[in-house]
Amino acid sequence: MNPPNKLHFSDAQLDWLVKHYPNTENAELCFRLGCSESTLHRLARRFGLKKTRAYMRRTQKEAAAAAGYFAKKYGRRPPQVPPGGNAGSFKKGVTPLQRLGTIGERMRVLKSAASRRKTFQREKARVALGLPQLTRLRLGSPVERPEVTAKQRWYLRSLGYRVDGFTAYYDASTARSQRIETKYKAFKFTAI
Repeated sequence: MNPPNKLHFSDAQLDWLVKHYPNTENAELCFRLGCSESTLHRLARRFGLKKTRAYMRRTQKEAAAAAGYFAKKYGRRPPQVPPGGNAGSFKKGVTPLQRLGTIGERMRVLKSAASRRKTFQREKARVALGLPQLTRLRLGSPVERPEVTAKQRWYLRSLGYRVDGFTAYYDASTARSQRIETKYKAFKFTAI
């Protein structure tokens, strides 16, 4: 059964979209079709539509000109745009240090390191929980942990343990069992 608010496009609308998508702004396309940007992207993927290079180059130049205008208006340094037709690309042979300066390069390195550290920690957590790795980062030797099931976690919670990952916390009100704690070797049992 189709949802009541699902959009239906006529063949004339779809033909118009295929004809005008490569050289028209997405906001105007959405307005004319009466749909959201996500619906527009879905239709473009379905029909294999892409923006032309000339259109993309023109919009990049317009965006760079607007950024330069507002930078001058508010007393900031205008963005560096390489000469020629490649408005959004870097010059060959120019290093990040030359392009950004010493302070900008230092900030770029710090931001990159923080991003990598965050991704590394996320991947280690995924591997520790038994989930597949999403990136190609080398995490070192994987931690060998016995299989932990949802039933084991549920059982520990029913006894009064607070389970967080591979750590089970207990206090005075927990019905502790030495047999269970030796059987569930994957968990680290810690007092609160």
